[in-house]
Amino acid sequence: CEYDSCAGCTDSEAINYDPIATADDGTCIYTVEQNIELGAYMLNSVSCNVEVEDLSAESFFSENDILLASNDEGGYYVPSFGVNTLGEIDLMRGLDVFISGGDSQTLTAVGVPLDPSSTITLMPYMLNLISYLPADCIDTDVVFSSYEDDILLVKNDTGQYYVPSFGVATMTELCPGEGYAIFLSGSEEVSFNYPSDMGAARSSDMTYWDEYNN
Repeated sequence: CEYDSCAGCTDSEAINYDPIATADDGTCIYTVEQNIELGAYMLNSVSCNVEVEDLSAESFFSENDILLASNDEGGYYVPSFGVNTLGEIDLMRGLDVFISGGDSQTLTAVGVPLDPSSTITLMPYMLNLISYLPADCIDTDVVFSSYEDDILLVKNDTGQYYVPSFGVATMTELCPGEGYAIFLSGSEEVSFNYPSDMGAARSSDMTYWDEYNN
């Protein structure tokens, strides 16, 4: 047959396996497992970069013992009281999670990787809690290099922050599984995308701040 008519995913382990394809065209898609650590006695800002099948809060946290999960729009999930105003979880947004007990837990998500180039809308006059979509960690200044004039502050759940207008970065990289809070400097919404060059070299600024933090 002609290449176009018989090309497809020939790996039976892939979710888009084509049993009639005879030539692999490199389009195979595989499910991945993401493990997100939840610390005790703290508000964990987390995010998921895989597209899970069931996005209900009840399903998403079914294997975890949590007190509270909330988003940046005032929605929350309190399983012990049967309260859920989160509805379905928006994978473009992060979540703040407080767990029960004194031991850390692991939140596991299984699904197809999200498109890291997806657009995330940042709103003015609020702390936007966003997901981290790439599969690998990226330096903070590389992530926000195109948005330095739009952003006042970025912070994580351990008290580290990035203030581009002052060149201050105690948070030197962004990583999968984490959620990040962003406050804009202006009055208009911003369409945010993670950089397409995931292999950017470590910047001298972030090397300096790593040494400063240590």
